[in-house]
This record gives sequence, C-alpha cells and structure tokens, in this order.
Amino acid sequence: TRLIDKMGILEYILVTPSHHRVHHAINPEYLDKNYSQILIIWDKLFNTFQEELDNVNPVYGTLRPVSTWNPIIINFKHIWQLIKDAWYADRFIDKIKIWFMPTGWRPEDVKRKLPLKEVNDPYNRVKYKTENSSMLLAWSWIQHVIAGIMMFHLFLVMDIESLSLLDYLYGIFLFIHIFSFTAMLDHSKYSVIAEFLKMILGFGL
Repeated sequence: TRLIDKMGILEYILVTPSHHRVHHAINPEYLDKNYSQILIIWDKLFNTFQEELDNVNPVYGTLRPVSTWNPIIINFKHIWQLIKDAWYADRFIDKIKIWFMPTGWRPEDVKRKLPLKEVNDPYNRVKYKTENSSMLLAWSWIQHVIAGIMMFHLFLVMDIESLSLLDYLYGIFLFIHIFSFTAMLDHSKYSVIAEFLKMILGFGL
C-alpha cells in the first residue's frame, strides 16, 4: 500500500496509487473522495478530489466496520443495510429518500431502532480479529489458492457469447466455496451449511 509514492505529472491525469490510498481511507480529510477509476479528472469536475497529504497518513477501512473475513458478506453488506433501513423507516418519504441521500445517511427513527457500530476515531479503532489455529489458517490458504485456480480456469473455459447453465453453476460453486472457508474463519455455523451445499454442487458438476 505504500510502495509507490507520488508519480509526478501523472498525479494530474491518472488515478495513481496515492489517489487510491485516499479513496480507501477513513480519515475525516479523506472521506468520500477520489471515486474515479482511471482518470482523476472526474473527481476534479465533481469536486470529490483530495490529494494525499504528507502529514496525514491514510487509515484504511470503513466507518461502519464489518466483523467478518467473508468477502461475499462484505460486498453485499451495504445494499442489505439500505434495504433494511428502507424497510424499517416509518415515513414513506424516508423509504424513498434513503436511495438518493449522501453516503451514510439514515432516517432518525431507524438510527434509534437499529443502531450501528461506527468508528468515531480512525486512529484508535479496534480491528476485527478472530483466534484461529495454524492448521485452520493453513487449510484456508489452500482453499484460497484452489479458488484462484478455479476462477482462472472458469475464465478460460467459459464462452461469453454463449454462457451455459454449467458456467453459471461453476460461478455459484465458487461463490459458495469462498463463503464456506471464510465463514469458517469467522467461526460461523453457516460454514457447515455452505460446505454441505458445495459438496452437493461439486458432485453435480
């Protein structure tokens, strides 16, 4: 995350590692900045640009931290939170408004009913940690490597122009596989269910 520093003139054109560090930081100075993917011009046009400051080291994370190692849950957590907040909001206008408001906005009644754990001090936050045996960690690394190999294989064998049911099932299998071993790192009971589904789908494939 720190290997490449500023990149001279490219800082004015591309989304460089420095700009991307800002994007992933939760420091107040960096929050909700540098959304662009390739050209930094878009952030400058929409007033969301922030240069990385020499005296403020980026603290990576989210202000509403997820207590999981599971990337499937992490990727869908925010949309699920929006759905729940819209469902529990008392006023109809808030049910609609929530989809158009700035990041982090929640109706007042929902905040009271469903309080969320939030980071108020980025520099002293408690990071998520689980106690896992070295055997489980080794097993998880093996599963991680297998997932990478299978993903690469899927990209090689699938035909984008004529996706088959087999391609979709292969993709679903990979999702379940990743969910399974990362849920186990969380000590979640759902890992057993996921492993069982993975076995059935694996034999089917």
